[in-house]
Parts: sequence; structure tokens; C-alpha cells
Amino acid sequence: MPSDMLREMWLGLKRFWALRWIIKGSILAFLAFVVLVIIAGAVDGGQEEGEGARADLTHQVGDARVTPNGWREDPGAQFFKPAEGYKWIVVDLSVENTGDNEYSMSTLLQTQMRDGEGRTYGIAMGPKLQGSLDVVIPVADKVRGEVAFEVPATATGLKFIFKQSFGTKEAIWSLD
Repeated sequence: MPSDMLREMWLGLKRFWALRWIIKGSILAFLAFVVLVIIAGAVDGGQEEGEGARADLTHQVGDARVTPNGWREDPGAQFFKPAEGYKWIVVDLSVENTGDNEYSMSTLLQTQMRDGEGRTYGIAMGPKLQGSLDVVIPVADKVRGEVAFEVPATATGLKFIFKQSFGTKEAIWSLD
């Protein structure tokens, strides 16, 4: 009987390790795709200057002091462009860690764009960006980078939103 139990435990452990390798492979494939998108955007990344940020106010959001430095439209490159009827809006941000611990920044979890009708839009992976915001910020340090969104070309009343990773605080800046 103990040998049957050991055999079942061994088979369960083998299944766990196999599943773990599948997950690791999926993550590596996704990261390889993101790197290819970034490299392709760097080859031919023509960019237009937008109106710039009308909201130049710094806001404290949890342990982050957030300052929008400006924004622009990015028309895309030869192979990567916004979908038909859409445009890429790139927001340039500075984020300072004012807390007592490292600050983990995630554009996927903490940023979004909202239009005047209340529709929200997540980040876009296509545009060539200057500096990454997906970093760990040491105590009393500051980073600057960009985050991009794909929104309808006809969207008006656009607002950039920065939220706490875990919590309810947020700051909103109008781009119009």
C-alpha cells in the first residue's frame, strides 16, 4: 500500500513539473513576441507631435507622485499601425516613489484611457516608446517613460487615468 501511495505522489509531481514547463514556455513565447513588436517599431517609427499635455499637475497616488510630461499621437511604422479607424495616443510620464519600500510599477494594471462617453481603453503594444514604466522604482527614486493606448480616431474628451495597483486612489488628467 505505501508503494502505491508513493507512486501516485510521484506521478502527481511529474504532472506538476510538466505543467510548469508549459507555463514557462508560454510566458517566454509572449515575451519574445513583445520584443519583436518593440524591435519592429524601432525600425520605422515615424511620430507626430500631439497637442501636448494640458494637465501639467502632479498628483500623489498612494506611494507614487505622478507627473504627465506631455502626450503625442503615433501613426505607427511600416508593419505596426493602429487598427483601421483607430489612433495611438502616447502619454509621457514621470513617476516618483515617495514611499518607504520599492514601488512596483505596471502600466497594464495602473493606467488606462477613457473617452468622453465613458469607454475605457487599455495599453497598446505597437508604438515605439521612449523609456519603460514597467519597472521597480527604488525608494526616493524617479523614472520617466511612456505608455500608449489605441483609441478610436474620432474619440473626444480623452482622459488619462493612473490608479494604485492595490487600492482605490487614482488621478485623472484631461488630454483635450
